[in-house]
Amino acid sequence: FFFKHKITNFRELLLYYRKKFKQLCIVLSDNVIWIGDKAFANCNKLSSITIPSKVRYIGDDLFEYCFSLKTILMEPVKPPSTKTLFGSTKIYPIIYIPIQNLEFYKVGNHSYAVLYKDLIKPQP
Repeated sequence: FFFKHKITNFRELLLYYRKKFKQLCIVLSDNVIWIGDKAFANCNKLSSITIPSKVRYIGDDLFEYCFSLKTILMEPVKPPSTKTLFGSTKIYPIIYIPIQNLEFYKVGNHSYAVLYKDLIKPQP
């Protein structure tokens, strides 16, 4: 992406492009290790996102009110720490996990195994 204006965070990026696209697919940089609370909240055009392998923490309600979200690809080997991805929003995107990491996401007492086990699928 080349920006006409300096964009310092995800929310500014999404607001800038909200009117320009019908759908938005995001692949975050491999250097991202932390994503703040509600970073993508209310982004109705977000249809898919890839969370890179180095991410260790995902803020609460990251995808709240992202009604167009269909797929999430989680590349981290172990589930990033989070309480809830979707807040009170009733959305059910497929959460794809690389097959070699699937066990870490489906077993345990973390939010992925408890709240999202039915949404988790092996990456095609």
